[in-house]
Amino acid sequence: MSFYIVRPPDLSKKARVPDKDIPPYSAKIVALHDRLFRWPTPLAEASQTVRPVLPMCTSVTQSGRRTQSYTIAKEKRMILGNPYKFAVLIDPVEGWNTDDTFCNGILFLCVNGNIYPKEIETATLRYEVELLKHNLSKLATNQRLYDLPPQQAFMEIYNITFPENVDVDNDYRFDISPTSLADNNYFVFAVCDSTNVRILASKLDYELENSRHRLQDISVNEAIITATELKEIISSLDNIAFNKTAAQ
Repeated sequence: MSFYIVRPPDLSKKARVPDKDIPPYSAKIVALHDRLFRWPTPLAEASQTVRPVLPMCTSVTQSGRRTQSYTIAKEKRMILGNPYKFAVLIDPVEGWNTDDTFCNGILFLCVNGNIYPKEIETATLRYEVELLKHNLSKLATNQRLYDLPPQQAFMEIYNITFPENVDVDNDYRFDISPTSLADNNYFVFAVCDSTNVRILASKLDYELENSRHRLQDISVNEAIITATELKEIISSLDNIAFNKTAAQ
């Protein structure tokens, strides 16, 4: 199965003159960061994957076109997984969309309590969530890579994914980085052993002269989750649908 990511027009606040119709997401992210590091519920409750509830909303445009859309409920329902270990954070942003083609919004991966990316980036949720679900479902098992120290494991997986030798094909079996992260030099890799999944994440610096990222002295965050926890996140992603529109 192949997936193709089409980059939409960037309608985010960063790319436009400030507009009163675009919600002030900086405040929301500050609240989100605060929540991650001072979780208001016991850790046992926080560790449970929260399945998204997707109510259907109906609206009528000025032209009389009736639109039905599924939206992700706010608050805890935007967090799939345990942010102290590994979680996916998703939220569509209504003001970033002129229609339902891409469903622009925010997409973050949380690894060991750290959020990636660190800045607001426009994510094409309709495509990136599907690709993330596909990548999480097809993770490879490699005991040797799983047992390596974090920096060494990350470097080896990077070189497997993006080999220096142009005659060697890219191997994306360990790469779970959404496009909106990789485009901004954030990479998240995952490798399995027989029972668990090891997540490795880092922000890299791109060296234009070498056409590669610098891998020396990098900081790598890691988290280990069970195969059951991974399946729960995939199941939650599978329940998400974006902006299902019908003209009437």
